[in-house]
Amino acid sequence: IVEPSDYTYTVLFSVNHCIQISASECDLTTHLQAFDSAVEFTVDALDDRRVIVNITDPLTAIYTRGKQRSIRDILQKDLKYKISYHKSGSTGKRDIISESSMAEVEGLDAGESYCFMVAAFIPSRPKATQQGAWIKSKYDADTHCLTVTLILSPDLSVGAWVGAGFIVLTVLIVIITVTVLCCRQRNKTLQMSQSSASV
Repeated sequence: IVEPSDYTYTVLFSVNHCIQISASECDLTTHLQAFDSAVEFTVDALDDRRVIVNITDPLTAIYTRGKQRSIRDILQKDLKYKISYHKSGSTGKRDIISESSMAEVEGLDAGESYCFMVAAFIPSRPKATQQGAWIKSKYDADTHCLTVTLILSPDLSVGAWVGAGFIVLTVLIVIITVTVLCCRQRNKTLQMSQSSASV
């Protein structure tokens, strides 16, 4: 940024409205075509109610020292992602805004299929240009949507194993107690019948 003056400046990144300007700043981010790049995201189940969404930051046309810069390099903390998801076959969507390129989605229903879409989101821009195009997923490039079936995890937690063990132990104690009481009652009845027979 330079002090305002009567001079005009030519910028290296050639965008029509920034070639000759009288202002000391020119917003180049509105012309970054990164939102339409062929970037990817993946969705992986963490357990039966949570998934993790991993997003590849789009690359821009800007190079620094021979290295292509991503939109994250340019926008830094101003770049967020909107993740939209819904149950397969349902029209009711839920949206979350992620501060980073990795987001955890919670509260899903076990055994259901969900469809996910992701778009770059820049809240500092005017509302009409805050959201980029929906990013295509790695696995389903035609519909921009990835379906993940959540199955009850076979790996039970320690608490679940303790609970299951307690239930089994309780059932065993009840069975043993009932068996012992039945045997005593039977022996008592047998003794009484033998005493009656001997009299």
